[in-house]
Amino acid sequence: MRRLTLFGVIISAAITLFTGCNPDEAPMPKLTSTTEENISVPAGESKAVITYDLENPAENGDLKATANPEDWIGDFDYSKDGEIAFKVAANDAQEEREATIVVTYTYSDKQQSFGVKVTQAAKGADPVLTLTSDSEIAADNEGGKFEITFTLDNPVEGGELTAESDEWITSTVNASSINITVAANEDEAEREGKITATYTWDGEPLSFEVIVKQKGAPKSYTDAFNIEVPEEYLTATSATVISSCNYSELYWTSQIMSQEQLDTYCNGDKEQMKDYFITLLEATAEKSGLPMDIFLPLFLFAGDKEDEFIYSVTPETHFLTFAVGMDYDMNYTTDFYWGPEFTTPADTGGDEPGELTFEIEVVPKTTSAIMSVYPSDKSAKYIATALDESFFTSGLTDEDVMNEVVSQLGFLIIFMLDQGDVIDAEVTGMMPESNYYAVAFGVDSETYTYNSALTKLPFTTLPSEETDAYATGDITNYWDINDLQEYKAEYADLMRDAAKPILAAVDIDFNESATGCYYALWVGDLSANDYDEMYDQTLMAQKTLQAGDPAPLFYMAYDQVGTVTVIATDADNNFGDMSVKVVTVTKDGASDDFALFDDYYNDTMGSSAKAMGIEPFNEPSKLVYRENKEREALVYDFKTSRANTWVVRQK
Repeated sequence: MRRLTLFGVIISAAITLFTGCNPDEAPMPKLTSTTEENISVPAGESKAVITYDLENPAENGDLKATANPEDWIGDFDYSKDGEIAFKVAANDAQEEREATIVVTYTYSDKQQSFGVKVTQAAKGADPVLTLTSDSEIAADNEGGKFEITFTLDNPVEGGELTAESDEWITSTVNASSINITVAANEDEAEREGKITATYTWDGEPLSFEVIVKQKGAPKSYTDAFNIEVPEEYLTATSATVISSCNYSELYWTSQIMSQEQLDTYCNGDKEQMKDYFITLLEATAEKSGLPMDIFLPLFLFAGDKEDEFIYSVTPETHFLTFAVGMDYDMNYTTDFYWGPEFTTPADTGGDEPGELTFEIEVVPKTTSAIMSVYPSDKSAKYIATALDESFFTSGLTDEDVMNEVVSQLGFLIIFMLDQGDVIDAEVTGMMPESNYYAVAFGVDSETYTYNSALTKLPFTTLPSEETDAYATGDITNYWDINDLQEYKAEYADLMRDAAKPILAAVDIDFNESATGCYYALWVGDLSANDYDEMYDQTLMAQKTLQAGDPAPLFYMAYDQVGTVTVIATDADNNFGDMSVKVVTVTKDGASDDFALFDDYYNDTMGSSAKAMGIEPFNEPSKLVYRENKEREALVYDFKTSRANTWVVRQK
């Protein structure tokens, strides 16, 4: 994983504290009803509440509610912000009745309003008890206060509503709600309780249940982290920090901060780091341009990894080191662990550092290479990857190559930069028995420019040995998204293009020797195309699947013809023969087995979550015959935090 730090976002975070609005441009008031639906009240005398939200209230604003008719609704109470309470007289008629309450906000000769309908039950009907809030409460281990809401229609004289619950849950019954307090759970195990509300009257008792599920207390991780700052590697401008975690199930990070930062942003109090660190994470994710669900898996280490990182620091500055555990939802899983503190020495000058150079070692494999890179300046930031030899045979200079790589990476370069020695890193996405160059060059991450000469080492990947591994792909199950949304409303979100309303599953069957495959779904019937060309193009598409993985889903149009190509790989990553299958999706062939789609969808979304939020559905590929010297870069591999091979294809 490429190492991310928070050091350096402090200035941009601080700047936002001083931005503000022009006082001459005061926002307009905005009145909104937060009463989710019309109000139903019982036949007897009762009280009810309308809720609202008033943004940017004016100094001369006035809020007022009126009822039509007003003979059985009145006594409006505005004493609580966001609520208007009112009384409802008893209904003596044998029919239900309705009224409308209009809430109006008047300011500067302007008005905003909304209406809420009130329906009152008829006299003489049996009581009806209805739960109007969720039937399940989710509480964290610290507990807290919650509210259950309900309606009681047609209450009778002498009727009583009570609530019973487990001993760690307390409740207070009100006219239309039950206030709940959940005690803290000090055990690590989760627990589940139940609240039973019962209305007792002359007839059969009425009741509803609400389940309370509470998380267990965080596991106590004793001595979770180790942090070391070797004195022999400490200079005026760099500090090597070695961190490790003693629990394989944790996700964690290790960072440094100056004493000045702690004093400025936490008032010198380490206890305030819990909130401040979240602010830093959000600022860093925003600066990177990545959503948090992708940023955090890149930022956090998994398990008992040892992290050795060289920080760029300032002379004569006191620093603190720390580590903390966190999950992918930004919840802390450990307390902050504070490691050794250190002070950088004064900068005594001396000789200017020499020109940045690299030593590179490469161990080729069939479709990847193991690289070790040793920079002459251990504090320098640099890129190390592999390039197809055609970068160097297509007329590009070394400077052109470095500019091309930096330009293609864009902001992703912040995840690609290395510092210090890189040992046994694997670069993937190569072709068997093909020529490449391992390369390394320095990068200025602020200006996105190279700042050293290009170091390059040629190598050739190993040939694929003969294998009987074989796999076939076909499309026999596909669904119309219009039908799916009638089955489940949530599936309406799957529609991306009304011209492509089909989600088709490419099912791949493996023989006993095959452990995985490269596959592609091409637009059109390509069965007559040159076999070797299609073989290369399928590998270049870089869509891979392991035996047992979920079948990929593709968007398609009705009567669309496609070609599925599959190249199986065995346990030693040798490549087998390619299978070719021409498929057509028709209106008559659309499946109505929606339970089967549920299985495909759930498997795909689970796989997508593991891939950290990358789009789970695909589009068929168009075969493009590339002209001479056209360059193409393969997609950055988020799973390994290292770029796939950059490739130039020549015809």
